[in-house]
Amino acid sequence: MSINLLLIVVFFGMLLLGMPIFMAIGLAIVACVATGQIFDYINIVSGLCNSGDSFALIAVPFFILAGEFMTAGGVSKRIVDFANSQVGHMKGGLGMVTVLSCMFFAALSGSGVATCAAIGGFMIPTMTKQGYERGYAAALTATSSALGPIIPPSISFILFAIILNTSVTQLFAAGILPGILIGLFLMVVNYFIARIKGYPTGPKSTFKEKMTTLNKTKWSLSIPIVILGGIYGGVFSPTEAAIIATDLSIILGLFVYKEFKVKDMPKILIKALKSTGIALSLLGFAVVFGRVMVIANLPNIVSNWVMSVTSSKVAVLLIVNVILFIVGCLMETSSAVIITSPILWAIVRQFGVDPIHFGVILVCNLCIGLATPPVGQSLFVASSISKAPVSEIAKPMIPLLIAVFTAQLIITFVPWLSLAIPNLIK
Repeated sequence: MSINLLLIVVFFGMLLLGMPIFMAIGLAIVACVATGQIFDYINIVSGLCNSGDSFALIAVPFFILAGEFMTAGGVSKRIVDFANSQVGHMKGGLGMVTVLSCMFFAALSGSGVATCAAIGGFMIPTMTKQGYERGYAAALTATSSALGPIIPPSISFILFAIILNTSVTQLFAAGILPGILIGLFLMVVNYFIARIKGYPTGPKSTFKEKMTTLNKTKWSLSIPIVILGGIYGGVFSPTEAAIIATDLSIILGLFVYKEFKVKDMPKILIKALKSTGIALSLLGFAVVFGRVMVIANLPNIVSNWVMSVTSSKVAVLLIVNVILFIVGCLMETSSAVIITSPILWAIVRQFGVDPIHFGVILVCNLCIGLATPPVGQSLFVASSISKAPVSEIAKPMIPLLIAVFTAQLIITFVPWLSLAIPNLIK
């Protein structure tokens, strides 16, 4: 059995048996090493250690920690109040508030699951009480939370930058317009669904009420301004921005909003530590997995196969999108980013696709998997909050996914959306 076939069979076989993904990756690597055709076990250990030897990677645990402090510090509730004052009076207003709140929180946490938990924990019960079907409320929240890894800052973009040695700053900038586009598409679909279903509208906020909620939310909204402004202005790096975001989230929660106390911090730190441990374990094994794939020449084999099927750039990009969607449904986003990046980059670079544009295509597509079974972390978080089974969420999610897929096609075939802002800050 060839190394490539062995790698694929063992990996997917372990996943089908219910093995945690980092263990499935590890066993697939060990199986390949056992053949004696590639590097020995010492190289596995050194690869695991070296995978964490990156300054940019330090940003990952700090963004995770910042997200936990923001959730505990009441940031999400204030963002929801602000969004409600702006769009709550429109048809399907609470749905629009959900999407807009997810967009704002995405600019704070960089995590889809954290966005779903923070916004969904407040918005799903509120929408249900106001007459929205619980399945739709959960579907909209799960789908909107996919904006978490797209709108900067983004943990997924950091991982992509490390794997393909591209600029984190450029990738952050590239995610802004695509993230806004997806959010707008979701709002439009929500508007028409609300009209068909007869979902209620809220009272229109007066100018004074809007200014009052803005005043209460100003410190929360200042975090992405400080983070992104500092990065794009060259004041500090994305890694330093993650540390600053953590400091600001602690100050807000502890001294400004006073939503948690010093005695609560160990619990928050432990929760962030667990998430970081999982993320970095996946990263270590996925990096070694990537090296095995390169040694086994898998990226070139896949590239040559695709090229033998078609030489059309449009067809190739469509195939890449289909592959990414399937992988996103089956794998956790961070692992999928690390594993698919080198394989698919070997294909699209032959057609002159910009690496920054490719990063946006890849991350946007994989993030759809946050809302789709069987892995769909955001889907299951939303299901848990709403008490609605996945089967009840699936049907109302269909038009929302169609909206996201449509936006994804525009992002894929209109590179300007991804490259306009990065080109301005070069």
